Amino acid sequence: MRKFAIIYSSDLLNDLQTLKIINEIKEHIDGIKLGLPIMIQYGEGIIKKIKEITNKPLIADFKVADIGFHRNNQWSGSNAKIIEKAYEIGFEYITFHPIVGISSTIECVTKAHEIGMKVLAIPNMTGVGSELIYNQPINRDHIKDIMLENNLNSKIIEDCITTTELILNICEELKVDGYIGPANKLDIIKKYREITDRPIFSPGIGRQNNNKEILDQINELKLVCGDNCAMIIGSTIYSSTNPIRTIKNIVEIRNKVMSE
Repeated sequence: MRKFAIIYSSDLLNDLQTLKIINEIKEHIDGIKLGLPIMIQYGEGIIKKIKEITNKPLIADFKVADIGFHRNNQWSGSNAKIIEKAYEIGFEYITFHPIVGISSTIECVTKAHEIGMKVLAIPNMTGVGSELIYNQPINRDHIKDIMLENNLNSKIIEDCITTTELILNICEELKVDGYIGPANKLDIIKKYREITDRPIFSPGIGRQNNNKEILDQINELKLVCGDNCAMIIGSTIYSSTNPIRTIKNIVEIRNKVMSE
């Protein structure tokens, strides 16, 4: 995926409208993110229809978060089964919650890489209140014991203070393919960049970001995140009276910021 890519977050629960907008903007986006609501409503059929319109990469924003299960030298828990199915029906990327635990994280990354899928970790979220979990101090001694049980290098967390830092360091050790990072919390993105140079996929650009102008939001994100970043944009596009004009405007702004 290109530097500073634009990912369309297709959150509408109307299949005809979803397909119409994707068809209109497909030449101006670099990927499409789909969540569980639309998949529950329309099933894998919606993926087949999208694939008929465009071959842009699809992100399964399933936020996988179940217990890891390892038996007979294989990861075979619910995480692994969800990831296998997502890949089977046409997704290239999948998101997951490392906060569930180390075994769950290992299962998600290992299974995804076994089958050729890319996995995106979520060390923090855009929503107000997520800091109640992610900004909490960690119990380093207890976590070191768990890491040793899972054959991970416990030294990597010696400087970790918060849960977000812990997640980032463990995911770096496991070589995830990228991270979901909130564009409306630039201090968190800055913390990501202190730990990783992997791609950061950032939701929160647009209406979710305190009514700031798109130009200011993209400029700020680039300053903190650098070029190895993707903007995830949804409601700004699908709530627009003219989605094509809106996405073209975003592309123009992105290109201007990238050229400076």
